[in-house]
Formats: sequence, structure tokens, C-alpha cells
Amino acid sequence: MAVNDRLLRAATEVRGAGAAGGGEAAAGGNRGAAGGGGPVPRRVLLVCTGNTCRSPMAAALLRALAVEAGLDLEVRSAGTGALEGAPATPEAAAALAQRGIALGDHRARLLQEADLAWADLVLTMTRGQRDRLRDAYPQAAGKIWTLGEQGGRPERDVEDPIGGGEARYRATLDEIETLLRRLLARWRGQEGT
Repeated sequence: MAVNDRLLRAATEVRGAGAAGGGEAAAGGNRGAAGGGGPVPRRVLLVCTGNTCRSPMAAALLRALAVEAGLDLEVRSAGTGALEGAPATPEAAAALAQRGIALGDHRARLLQEADLAWADLVLTMTRGQRDRLRDAYPQAAGKIWTLGEQGGRPERDVEDPIGGGEARYRATLDEIETLLRRLLARWRGQEGT
């Protein structure tokens, strides 16, 4: 079953639960391997809505930063409401190109349950996405976090730059880079202990 179908069902069943707080899954906090103290994840899945802006930018940047840091990571991206095969936005490609990172021939992928099974760590761009995934897939809840939580800013969502122009995309990529660098610094510290 596509994640989107399960997300819709979960949202209907628990409408408003994420906004109300409630429960360990909604609370954030670090736990499990990704949360701190455990092994560094090797397979990272970045998730946004359409898989044309934030998650492909984050995935491309994480790949580049992991190489720079000497970390062996497999990185993928997907969207909770992606139109399969849609290209990344030109602004996303341009923002990355300004940093010397090629987005390549990225095509949007709709998040599937198999993606969640593959990943050691799932990083969403917003708390709402995190909560919906945790509600729809409680068996994977321990590895689903926001990028903000893992980057040391749990109160921050990475807002969607779609329709905002190149300056907004650059600002979004700056925010993603800050969070990813903080996360990678923590992982390097874990590997050194």
C-alpha cells in the first residue's frame, strides 16, 4: 500500500493529535540509534511533500557533505504526496549548482513502505510529516525524525520554498545545510568514541 493512502487514513483517524502534542512520538526528543548514543545510520531517507524541492536538495547536499566528512552513507529521498516522475524545480537545481552540487536527473518518487523498511533513519522536513508517518507506521516510529530535531533545532520546520523564487530556495538550502552539518558533527563524534 502506498504511504499516501496510509497517511490519509491515519490523518483521518487521529485528526488533530499531532497539533495537540500527546504521546512520545509527537514529543520529539532523541531516542534510538538516530537520537544519540547509538550507531551512526548508514541508510538515510529524506522526506518532504512533493520530492521536487526540499528532500532532493537535502539528499544531494547530504551526499556531498558525507563524502567531505568521510562517512559512508546511502541517501535517498521521497515525497508523501509526490507526483511520480516529476522533475525537481529549476530553483532547487540552481541553488545546489551555486554550491557546485549537481542534482542530476532527479525525478520525484512517492514514498513507499519499502522505503521506510530500507532506511536506518528517516528525516522529514516538518513535524506534521513526522507525526503523520509515525501514526501511519508505528513500527517505524523510532527512526522517523525531523531534520530540525536531528540538527539540534527541534522547534524548526524546514518550510517549503515552492513558488518563492531563487532567494527563498537559497535560504532554504542554507537552513538545510546548517542542520545537516550539525547532524554530521554529532555523528563524527559518535564514531570517534
